[in-house]
Amino acid sequence: EDLDAIEDFYAERTCAVQIELCPLASPDLPSRLTRRGFVLQAFENQLARLAPSELVAVPDRADIEVETGPNEGLWRQVIAEGFAAPDRKVADGSLPADVVAVLGDMMRQFLHPDLVRYLARVDGEPAAGASSAVFRGVLFVFGTATRPRFRRRGLQRAIVARAMNDARGAADVLMATTEPGSVSQRNFERLGFQVMYSRAILIKP
Repeated sequence: EDLDAIEDFYAERTCAVQIELCPLASPDLPSRLTRRGFVLQAFENQLARLAPSELVAVPDRADIEVETGPNEGLWRQVIAEGFAAPDRKVADGSLPADVVAVLGDMMRQFLHPDLVRYLARVDGEPAAGASSAVFRGVLFVFGTATRPRFRRRGLQRAIVARAMNDARGAADVLMATTEPGSVSQRNFERLGFQVMYSRAILIKP
């Protein structure tokens, strides 16, 4: 009955149903979802670490500057461009304008007043962004994205380090979600994060 209600909710809105399963899900749930027409789409890794006792070293580069509370429109544009070009698929860096526009609109969900927005600049030019939030002593860092032509410069690491330092005294545990084996995962691991578990993402059109 619960699965019926979930599917009906999304069907009324003509949206695909997405269910994410962690290793503690009921053992028979994956097969039940498959029989209902769900298809495995991808995996995600959940990473975590204890809050550091000392300040985290931010990459010492004069051309990189990380700020908080950037202009909303600019921040959404940077994040959208980053997500529109997955790291493993970047070719010449050109992005379809319609894809960027849709993603930019989706980024509105990250404008809650309790969230901290970050923007990294390279020589003053907007290059990367992210968000963070502290809830019940846990710092969540998410939505990290870098515009294609600024990648491999340590921007994501600079932003995450800044978010970790900003949360000192407010969070005991830090968490993040990444694609398995991705550059993002390696960046978080360099900052002391470890994979806690993986979860499967199942989609029903």
